[in-house]
Amino acid sequence: IGGKRQALKKKAEAEQEAYAKLVSLFDKDSCCANAHQDGKKCDHQCCLDAFAQNKVCLKCNPGAAEQKIN
Repeated sequence: IGGKRQALKKKAEAEQEAYAKLVSLFDKDSCCANAHQDGKKCDHQCCLDAFAQNKVCLKCNPGAAEQKIN
């Protein structure tokens, strides 16, 4: 059980790290930026789909297309 718990913890940490990189790509005042300021993730389906692919929704954050994640 301990190994499974540790694997879940590592997965959660990796997801948080990936999300933290995406935050820098949010357009000012976008739904994603506003949700992040409130300590949440945006719950729009288009944004959730993008987050699942470690991407930012370009419909809601068009400025992200000009930026790259390092």
